[in-house]
Amino acid sequence: MLKIRLSRTGRKNAASYRLVVANQRDKRNGESLAILGFYDPKTKPATIVVNKDETKEWLKKGAQPTDTARAILVKQAIMPKLRKLKKYNLKPGKKAQDRAAKKSETASK
Repeated sequence: MLKIRLSRTGRKNAASYRLVVANQRDKRNGESLAILGFYDPKTKPATIVVNKDETKEWLKKGAQPTDTARAILVKQAIMPKLRKLKKYNLKPGKKAQDRAAKKSETASK
């Protein structure tokens, strides 16, 4: 499986990253198929440069971004923002509704 992920560059305590396409099983700084851009978190504001056309092509080919890479692609308006899933339903389940009905019946007597 192909992944779009960050590959670390730069010296100690001054990291910068490349946005690359690589095989999922390869090492972080191992062989990459393509370099899509770079990200430098040390600058204020952080520098992000991404080749949008090439990135969209890799996404069409089935490359899956990691969580950090997805956040960068969302900031660059290349991917849509994911909607958060609701943890709980708006109304309680059937058993909870039955318990509440029984409780209200006993309270009204």
